[in-house]
Amino acid sequence: MLEGVMPLRDQIRWAEDGVRAARMTGNVSVQCNLLHGLSSGYMFRMDFQSALNALQQCLDLAKKSGLKKWEGRALKMMATHMSFKGRPIEALPFAYEAAQILAEINDPDAADAVDLVQSLEARTSKAHDISNRPFWKVP
Repeated sequence: MLEGVMPLRDQIRWAEDGVRAARMTGNVSVQCNLLHGLSSGYMFRMDFQSALNALQQCLDLAKKSGLKKWEGRALKMMATHMSFKGRPIEALPFAYEAAQILAEINDPDAADAVDLVQSLEARTSKAHDISNRPFWKVP
């Protein structure tokens, strides 16, 4: 978000206002972008449920509108949040799906999603060779 520019409370308020404004204009991509950023603000505030709620809204909008970039990024961030909360087994399906979507569209976040999957697999003792999966071939 706007770390160092304004207090976190104001950053969150700004992002919430931005989401409302984007809804009024019907710009789904901007809504997704702001919801994604808002989830980070909530995480910094340690408000994990609000962070996941914002990401779920982003994911729902992205799926409904066919915005694969935001679908993949929301899934990746959801997996990351679950991992931070000590729920790596629950995070894995989100990370797998994020890695696949982001790799398919050649998104720069795909490599991070693959790293997240590998980290989660190692933490859950489900590590196995994933190099032969076509969606792991990230540029």
